[in-house]
Formats: sequence, C-alpha cells, structure tokens
Amino acid sequence: MLYSSDKKRMKLAYIASVVCIAFFLYLTLSNINQAERETKKVSVALKNLYRLANVLTDVHAVETGQRGYVITGDETYLFTYNRGLDSIVQNIDMIIPDSADSRLTGRDKELLLDLIRQKVLHAKKVVDIRTRFGRDSATTVLKNSSGEILMNRIRVRVNSLETTLHNEISRSNAKRESTIKRIAAEFLILGLIIYLILFFNYRVISKELKIRRKNEEILKFNGTLISSIIDPIITTDLHHRITNWNKHAEELYGWPEHEVIGKNLEELLQIEYADIDMEKARQQFAEQGYWKGETIHTSRKGKKLHILSSISAVNNDEGKTVSVVGVYTDVTDKKETEQRLKLLTDNLEIEVERKAHELNSVFERITDAFIALDEKWNYTYVNIRAAEMHGRSVEELVGKNIWELFPEQVGSEFYNALHKAVETGVSSKRQLYHANSSRWFEDLIYPGPNGVSVYYHDITEKKNAELKLQEAHDKLHSHINNTPIAVLEFDKDLQIVQWSPKATEIFGWQQEEVSQPGFTIFDMVYAGDLARITETTQQLLRNGKSETLDFRNVTRNDEVIYCEWYFSVLKNRSGETGIMALVHDITERRKTELALQETESKFRSLVEESLVGVYIIQKGKFTYVNPRFAEIVGYTVDEIENKVNVLDLVCDHDKEKVESNIKTRMFGIRKSMHYMFDAQHKSGKTLNVEVYGTFLLYKGEGAVIGTLIDVTERNKYLRMLEASEFEMKVLNERFELVGKATQDGIWDWDIHTGKVHW
Repeated sequence: MLYSSDKKRMKLAYIASVVCIAFFLYLTLSNINQAERETKKVSVALKNLYRLANVLTDVHAVETGQRGYVITGDETYLFTYNRGLDSIVQNIDMIIPDSADSRLTGRDKELLLDLIRQKVLHAKKVVDIRTRFGRDSATTVLKNSSGEILMNRIRVRVNSLETTLHNEISRSNAKRESTIKRIAAEFLILGLIIYLILFFNYRVISKELKIRRKNEEILKFNGTLISSIIDPIITTDLHHRITNWNKHAEELYGWPEHEVIGKNLEELLQIEYADIDMEKARQQFAEQGYWKGETIHTSRKGKKLHILSSISAVNNDEGKTVSVVGVYTDVTDKKETEQRLKLLTDNLEIEVERKAHELNSVFERITDAFIALDEKWNYTYVNIRAAEMHGRSVEELVGKNIWELFPEQVGSEFYNALHKAVETGVSSKRQLYHANSSRWFEDLIYPGPNGVSVYYHDITEKKNAELKLQEAHDKLHSHINNTPIAVLEFDKDLQIVQWSPKATEIFGWQQEEVSQPGFTIFDMVYAGDLARITETTQQLLRNGKSETLDFRNVTRNDEVIYCEWYFSVLKNRSGETGIMALVHDITERRKTELALQETESKFRSLVEESLVGVYIIQKGKFTYVNPRFAEIVGYTVDEIENKVNVLDLVCDHDKEKVESNIKTRMFGIRKSMHYMFDAQHKSGKTLNVEVYGTFLLYKGEGAVIGTLIDVTERNKYLRMLEASEFEMKVLNERFELVGKATQDGIWDWDIHTGKVHW
C-alpha cells in the first residue's frame, strides 16, 4: 500500500516521463520528415537515371539498326531502327522532367534533346541514302564519322547527367544516414532518462516498502510463534492467582478456563517440586526472571503428570514484574518410556552376551570374510576367512588399527567408502577393485553408533565377465548411435523394440512415440508400397533369409522419402523370432537419379533437334554426334560414333592446330576454346567450320563437348564483300584523282541498276 508521499512521487515521475517522451517524439518526427524528404530526392534521381538509360538505349537501337541495314541491306534491321525511333518519340517528353527536387536544369535537358534530334536526323539521312542510292553511298556517309561524333557527344552528355544524379543520390543518402543516427541517439537518451526516473522512484519506494515488510514479518512471526505452541500456557499474578488459561491447558488438566480464573495455581494443580532446591529456584527467578525445571502436577481426574515447567516474568515499561507466564510441557510418556528402557537395558546386557556368542559361531562358519571396526578404526572382530585373505592371524588383527596395518589402502575406494558410510550413517553395497591383489570384491558396509561392520567376498571372475559384456555392449551401442545408417528392431508382431538416434533423424519419431502399443513398421510405409513390405516381412518370418529392399516411406511430418532396407531375422533365448533392419535414406540419391534422367532426356531432345552440330570427344574419337553434325560432314550418326577419329574429318593443313587445341583443354590448360578450321566432307570437298568446345567430365572420364557450324557459305560471301569493298575503294580513289585533275564533276553510272553516283 502506498502513502500520499509515495503517490506524489509516482505522479511526478509519470509527468516527467510524459514530457520527456513528448519532447523526444517531436524531435524524432522532425528527423523522420527530413529523412522522407531525402528519400523522395533519391527516388526522383533514380527515375531520372532510368529515363536517361532508356534514351541512351533507344539511341543505340537506332544506331545499330541503321548500321546493320547499311552494311547488310537486310530490312529486318529496320525493325530495330524504327522501334528505336518510335521509343524516342514516345519518351522524348519524359526525358528529365523539370522538378523542384532535381538538381538538373532546363539547359541540361535542351542540350541533350538537341543532340538526340541531330542524331535522329543523321540516322534518317543515312537510311534514306541507303534506300535510294545503295550501300556504297550510305557507307561513304557513315565513314565521315559525323554520326559517331554525335553518338559520343550524347554519351558524354548522358554520363555527365548521370554523374550529377549519382552525386545527388550520395548526398541525400548521407543526410538520411545522419538523420537516422540522430533518431537512434534521441531514442537512447529518452530511454536513459526514463530509466533514471524509474530507478530513482524504485529506490525510494523499495526502501520504504522494505521497512514496512520487515515490521510486518516480525508481527507475523510473533503471531505464528504463539499460535504454533501446542503446550499449555498459564498466566498468573504475583500471588499465583490464575489470570489466563489457554485451550491446551484445558485439554491437559481437564478444567475449563471460567472455573480456574482467580484460583491459586499451586493449590489447584497440587504441584510437587521433587528433587528441586526451592531456595535456589526462587533466587534464579528473582535474578534472571526465568526458571525451568521438572515438577509433578495432578489433573482434575487425579492423574499424576510429569511436567517440564518454563516460567518467565512479564515486566511493564518500567521494568517491574507484573505477572508470571508459564509454558508447561507434558513429559509423562517420556518418563514412563525411560523407566521401561532402563528395565530393558538391564535385561539386554545378558541377552547381548548370549547372542554375541551365537553370532561369533555363525561368522566363523561362513565362507566369506567379515570384519568389525570401532570408531577409531581398530579391529574388534575378524573371522577366520578375513584373516586368511589378509595373510594374517586373527590375533594379529584384533585390536590393531586397520590403516596402520594396511597404509596402502589410505585414500583408496575402500577407504573412502568406509568413511562415507560412517559420516552418513547409511548402509551401502559396493563393488571395489583392490590394486594390490588385482581382485574385485563386493563389500556390504553397515555403519553403527560404535563403528562399522563389513561383509565382503571375491567376485573377480564375475566382474571380469561383466566388464567384457559391458565393453561389448558399449561398442555395439556406440556403433548403433554413431552409424550413418538407422538401426531398427521389430518383434514377431512387427512392433518396434529398438530405435536408434539415426532413425529419429530420418523418420522424425522419437523413441517414446514408436514404443507405444500399436505402432508398427506399416506406420512408416507409403500406402502404395504396403503390399510389397507385407509380402517381404512374411517371407522373412517364414524362411528366415535376409532381404534387401528399397521402397517409399513416410515420416512423422507425412513427407514421402525413399529408403533402402536391409532385413535380417533374429531369435532370442526363448526362440521367438524378430527382425533387425538397417535403413539408409536414399531420397537425395533417388531425386538426383530422377533429375539426371529428366535432364538427359531434355538435353538429348534439345540436341537431336538442334540446327547446329553437337559433338562429344573422348580419347580422340567422337563418342556422340547429333544428326545435324552428321549431315554437315556427310556421314550418318552410326558411321561416326565411336568409329571415326576426330582428325579424320580435318584437312591436313589444320590437323596440328585441332589436335593441339583438344590437348589444351584435356590437359586443363584452358577449359573452353572458340576457333575455325577446314573440315573434310565425306565426298572430299572442303568445309569451313566454326567450333566452340568446353572440357567436362562425361561418364567419369574427361571429354570435350562442343558445337560445330558450317560457315563455308558465310565466308564465301564475306570474301566477296571484302573484294567488292576493295574495288570500290580503288574506283573512288581514281574518281577523286580525275576530278582533281580536270576540275570537272565526276559521276558513276551503274548500268545494272541504273543508279548514278556523284
């Protein structure tokens, strides 16, 4: 319960906390707004970067389409060209829109747009020349480099704008990080202030509560102490008149409280002070205010009661005795018990002597050792067998200290076991090894009030057998727990008897779950494989032969897995048949096999229908070729695979190059190579082929897999194109020389096309 001062302090702490929180929340919201503004700037800058990238891509598309059309005359390049033009037109108004959050100026936008317009006009001009006057005229326009200069100027302008935007993003990110750090610091300071306020109030309130709790505990203890006293409590005045009589006094003496109040206590109970010096008792009470002694009281029924009286003076604030309180404990039963024990003790001494004689006779006749030691570790009794085991006579041992006779035993297991039994008073049975004799003994240790007795016998042969059995069991248990294969054991009803940790890892069930009645092997088998496993287990139990089987299983989480099971039949000592199973999870292996099969199927389908030749080379021969490869070189697939050497299909002048390139990849110098060589067709004609090959492992051995393309026709046209360009260059040079010499206009009339070139 808190007092008003505590409530005031709590209220002040609450108000201070609210003010601090409000202040720091205000600062935090301000910083968050600042961070949002910087984030918006970054967003605008990123959008501008994206738009610049789109514009540059469109310009590249126009350039690529223009050049492809000019060089090849293939109108498919015009698709790329026209698409680039359309995209530029569509996005021309979106390039770097004016924004208050952008650092880019309208001047930057106008400069870039002007360059793009010039580039588009130049591209249209080149395409128009190619369409109207042909390839050579368009090529001449391209070679004046004006288009490349415009393209480079566009790139430089775009790079400059991108650099400006990147710098803007960096500055905004730096401001945002600084704002976040301030927010974190503000939250830290806020938490620290709240903690200090709460800690101060906690210390003040805890101090007051501790004082109150201590006082309450004292009051509670005193109340509990009084209520827990089950003895009669009687209060009298200084004239021995009774002033208080509790219920336990009523139960003990038989008088109710209303009958005894005001009566003289000594007269009522007929108190007898046997064997007590009354003068000395009064003196002790007067000096110490306390007296304790044994008296005899008489109950209402006339029964004599032996009472242990504890009488104390009750003083007022001035220290003057005003009354006397007494606690009276009934010890009548204890007195009677002591008298009976005394009588029994007198008779027991005679009986003990007789029984000791009988026990000595028994101990002398038994074949195992027995010794008795007193509290000082001296032998009090040694039977003949114990003396023989120690190599001494009985007379040499009795009365001697065991640790002096056998000092090598100090600190041994036997030594520690005897001392522990004496300290705890608890009997124990121990199997101890004695290094001096290299023997095992089973010791039965019985501590008593006057010493300890030990009965022991040799168990060396039994212990050695147990240790060997335990060692074998530990090895088997370690193997079962650490093997990567699960170990399971089933009884004749196929319920689980043994379940290794690996089984839990594979299937998910714990040992306690599978040990429940009714849980069998069929609970772990996929429904589609139940018939197979049922037939297999029946055959196992019927003919006793081992079986290996792989089938689908289900886990505790209903996941389907693949496992390989190795079944064998077991029989116990009673002849009952069971099954031992070793289980290996092959799910990943099975998934890999299925994935490999699917991949090989897809790869073969793709390769068989490929428009380029595909080959695999191992040991100098083609181990695989697709139909397209066979078609290119004029053979069938069956004629090539594992029959034709690689160099048989290579012209003599390129055989050394091809052989060297294959060895370069097989020896790991280079993994992949791309080159061309002249191949030999089955008909004898020479083919120009282009190959790309890579080293890999195929069926466990090194191989080169690659593609082959017939580029004979392409090379033929390229050579023709190069010759035409050379001739055109020579003619142009001649025209220029004639024009300079005659100062006249020179034109060229193509009689095949009817076109005139100036």
